Amino acid sequence: MDKLLIVTKNDVISDKSSIGRKVLNQYRAFSEKFDAYLMSISENRIIFIHKNKNKVVAEFDFWFKTMTEFYRCVNECVIKYKIPYVFIRYPMADPLFIKMLKKISKTSRIIIEIPTYPYDNEIKNYGDTFKNRLAYYVDRISRRKLKKYVYKIATYSEDKIIFGVPAFQVYNAVFVDDIKPREIRENDGSIHIIGVAEMQQSHGYDRIIEGLSEYYKNNNEKEVYLHLAGEGHEKKNYEALVKKYSLEKYVIFHGYCIGDELEELYNNSDLAVETLGLHRQGIDMSSSLKSREYLSKGIPMITSVKIDILPENYKYVLKVEENDNPVDINKVVDFYNSIYIDEKNDVINDIRKLAYEKCDILKALEPVKERFYE
Repeated sequence: MDKLLIVTKNDVISDKSSIGRKVLNQYRAFSEKFDAYLMSISENRIIFIHKNKNKVVAEFDFWFKTMTEFYRCVNECVIKYKIPYVFIRYPMADPLFIKMLKKISKTSRIIIEIPTYPYDNEIKNYGDTFKNRLAYYVDRISRRKLKKYVYKIATYSEDKIIFGVPAFQVYNAVFVDDIKPREIRENDGSIHIIGVAEMQQSHGYDRIIEGLSEYYKNNNEKEVYLHLAGEGHEKKNYEALVKKYSLEKYVIFHGYCIGDELEELYNNSDLAVETLGLHRQGIDMSSSLKSREYLSKGIPMITSVKIDILPENYKYVLKVEENDNPVDINKVVDFYNSIYIDEKNDVINDIRKLAYEKCDILKALEPVKERFYE
């Protein structure tokens, strides 16, 4: 079995976000096709995983030293274990990253996964600070050299060339069997909407909060609730909007939720918000991990952009306008009424059936394997 090294700066050990889980799922799926290794960073410790056993390779007090040692460990791993294939989750480029690519490209075929492209506007999501502006400036200079060392780029966009490197399309995926379908909520006349995300400007939850404000001004009888699970840069802005419009009863912030707590939220929800603000980054199609999780849960979605794996006019998706206008909650109510004519269990089963067909991870990673073996 050929050897493959997965490289990511994302914390796969203690990270509460979905990114760490995604990388571990990739490792698990790749392990069925390769003798897979994984190198990651967790709280300034370098973590090395092989055959589902992890060990701490090194530990440092500050970030730059950790990154220098991290890339050295990647080089060392490639040489020591004679690894021909390297799959890297793109961390943004800098001279240290380019130096590592130059070394390992001499013996290995490299594919880089870029989770979001284009991403230059993402600085808005993480704060327009001097540190972030500098990181993006260094990236724009350094990424010009990617074409010298990278074989292919795996992208969730439809681009064929990125930074001068041939690109091919992949899609986010999950182990559908690992995700329990939600249970049926007893109909009490209200509608409960869930949003699960590390809150960023691109999620656009402000639009649905503004929409709820307009909705309740008109004394509508059906109660609509929004449940937000997660943290993130935008959370304080969402909280300020809720306070401004006195929506504390209808918009509930649950913080990070995992395990039984998250399961309970899903079981008490009728609809889910995918993304309402990707237009702010100039992106018109979503390949988000949470859309896969929603599908696997069997929950209908609200989105402002096309979801890559879904057919046009899919009946369990409400598509709203790609702008900053408040979401029309009356349309959300109409959507709810139109899809829950049948038994809710039929809705769950129908959506989950599509999840097996479209976003199971073992199918999703086949294009990567094919490109490695070209």
